[in-house]
Amino acid sequence: MSSSLLPPNASTLERDIEQVIASSLDLPLSIADLWDPFRCPLSLLPWLAWAYSVDQWEDSWPESVKRQVVNDAFDIHRYKATPYAVQRALNSLGIETNIIEWWEPNGSNVRGTMQVNALVKDKGIELTDLIQISKALTSSKRGVIHAVIRPVFQSSAAITHAATTLSAQITEIGYYTLSELHSEGEFSVMAGSFSALSVTVEAISI
Repeated sequence: MSSSLLPPNASTLERDIEQVIASSLDLPLSIADLWDPFRCPLSLLPWLAWAYSVDQWEDSWPESVKRQVVNDAFDIHRYKATPYAVQRALNSLGIETNIIEWWEPNGSNVRGTMQVNALVKDKGIELTDLIQISKALTSSKRGVIHAVIRPVFQSSAAITHAATTLSAQITEIGYYTLSELHSEGEFSVMAGSFSALSVTVEAISI
C-alpha cells in the first residue's frame, strides 16, 4: 500500500515534490533539539541564531561561544539598553566585564556616559577583540549613551629578581589608543611575585 496522499492522477512533478518534502521532514533528531542552543547541530546553529535575532555573529567564534551567544539572545533582547544587557552581551563572548555608569563611584560624573572594563586574563588583546567588544556594546546599550571601553589584561607570575624595568610608548591601533601602561606588584630578593600587569585601551568614541 502506497504511503502517498496524492490522488492516482497526480503528475510526475507533484510526486517528485512529495518525495522531497517527505525526505526533509525525516529528520534524525527532534524538533525540540533544533530549538535548543546547546543541542542544535553546529551546522544549523547560524539559522537558530537568526531565528533568535542574535545581533552579533562570527563564523570564526569557537562553538562554545556561538552556543552561549544564542542562549543569551532572549535575555539580552528582554533587557536591552540596560547595563545588565550590555554585561550579558559581553559575557556571552567569554569576556569578564565590570560596567560603571557615570553616577556610580569611580564613574566619569558626566551625564550620559558609561565605562566598560573588560578583563582579559593571561593573554594579549588584538584589534579583532576590540572590534567584537565594540559591536556587542553598540548593539546592546542605549543609543544616547557614550561609552569608554577599557579592556584590561592581567597576568601574574613568580620572579626571582630584585629589580625589573618596564618601558613602553603610546601606540595607535585603528580607532583605539593605548593610553595607559602601568605595573603593580611586590618584589623581594630571590622570592616574590609580580602581579597585575595592566594595559588599558580606551575607545575614542562609541
